[in-house]
Amino acid sequence: MKRLIIASALIAISASATVIVDEIVVSQSVYPDIMVSSFSVTKKSKTPNEILSSFKDIHEHIKYEKTKAIKCEGGQHYITPEYRYDNGIRTQLGYSGSVSYKCEFKKIEAFNDIISFKLKTDEAISLNPINWVVSDIQNDKIQQELENEIYQKTFQKQQNLSKIFNKACIIKEINFVSNIDFQSMPRMLTTSKTAMISSDAMESFEPTKDEQSITKRAYVAVECK
Repeated sequence: MKRLIIASALIAISASATVIVDEIVVSQSVYPDIMVSSFSVTKKSKTPNEILSSFKDIHEHIKYEKTKAIKCEGGQHYITPEYRYDNGIRTQLGYSGSVSYKCEFKKIEAFNDIISFKLKTDEAISLNPINWVVSDIQNDKIQQELENEIYQKTFQKQQNLSKIFNKACIIKEINFVSNIDFQSMPRMLTTSKTAMISSDAMESFEPTKDEQSITKRAYVAVECK
């Protein structure tokens, strides 16, 4: 069997058949359709029950503010004791706890309502950057469109190869690469560091909605006899 590489395609030639293996890459530009962010609240207290009570109040506030305009998940928390060491002697100072949430929303006002609760004594909130992303619904739709485009290109390749080799060509295999590429279109971007806020004035800003390119690829094998 003889193997050739022509125009990025691997061609295996035997006495009975010619097999062409090639990579097909397709992409589509899209604007993100949903914003995401996350936040966590930390609290210090002499007792774990006081921390749990505060976290319960926050959870009830989030349940009350949740609407169709925002979806928040989380509520996982942890509580650990805090100690001070002095000349080898350990003294317990109290407890420290943290609870976190992740939210999806289309309007910044909805997220502001979620984080509008009043911080109590020894509490602090950490807000992560707000980013525009492609939602699962939109991504699934685009992935299906890209998959269909790969099928179309594969059928076109089959027909073209039939003419080139003057043989009957069939599609033997289509292997889709599992990884999905999300790439922002070239622009000047800025990044924000996590902000620690411990006051009642919590303001958020709406980030730039940068165009993204979603790419899908597959390896196809066409056999001509």
